[in-house]
Amino acid sequence: MAHTAEQFPQLCEAETEVFSRLLGTHVQRLATIAHGDSRRKAILDEEDAGKADFFLGCTGDDEYRAEDIVEHGLLGVGCTLIHSLSLDKSCSNNTIPQSACADSSLSQREPLMRIEVTVPTMGRHNVLNALCAMAVGDKLGLTAEEIKRGIESFKNVGSRNRIIKTDRYTIIDDCYNANPTSTKAGLDTLATLSGRRVAVLGDMKELGKDALSLHREVGAYAKEKGIDCLIAVGELSKAAAEGYGEGAWYFPDVESCIQGIKELVKQDDTILVKASHSMHFEKITEALNS
Repeated sequence: MAHTAEQFPQLCEAETEVFSRLLGTHVQRLATIAHGDSRRKAILDEEDAGKADFFLGCTGDDEYRAEDIVEHGLLGVGCTLIHSLSLDKSCSNNTIPQSACADSSLSQREPLMRIEVTVPTMGRHNVLNALCAMAVGDKLGLTAEEIKRGIESFKNVGSRNRIIKTDRYTIIDDCYNANPTSTKAGLDTLATLSGRRVAVLGDMKELGKDALSLHREVGAYAKEKGIDCLIAVGELSKAAAEGYGEGAWYFPDVESCIQGIKELVKQDDTILVKASHSMHFEKITEALNS
């Protein structure tokens, strides 16, 4: 990390700005985190003073926004990314709605940059990631064509939204990590696909005192989105099974799930596999793929 920060300081600057805007909180720069240098952090905080905000989103008067979002299932999501001057920076909404934007004030502004792009990974939430890439590229002086080429050359790494086709199932291997927001996004994507949809969900770690209620909420959300079967694995995920209700199956650990899961899934199912990394759900993915 320290080497990357030293070699590409302008990239760290742009990345920090993006995450700060998205999370609504201060984010230390990569070099500062790598070195743990509190004195340098104080200097950086002083340098940040007076910097202008920029906003990402799809509604309101966002400087960077997305329109014409169309999901293409497992192939990714198409959209138009637009950079224009923000009219009112108090109107940011960095979320991706389920329908296209319809704010007439947006179309009345002449864009500084417009990019029609296909993000080659599934899920509407990845439009926001593409907007981040556009904003960072723009801040670094890249052209629209360079930004488009970079976004469309994206490849998932490891167990992050990886699609595995077997002779029986389609597996969405997204078990590198999980939290309530990312799990709901995964369920949103799964719900758009055809055929029988199965969610294999495990414990989401480090959620504090609200852990059980958050797992229960995720289970209820899976039911609400029309997921056909929920398989919950782990001590905390019993609450997810309870939230889903009838049609949910529960296993106390990964080993018992591996022994029983093939009796629950069916030919041509699409199966989302997602949990915190420490749950080792890659073993479930391997079992389904064997």
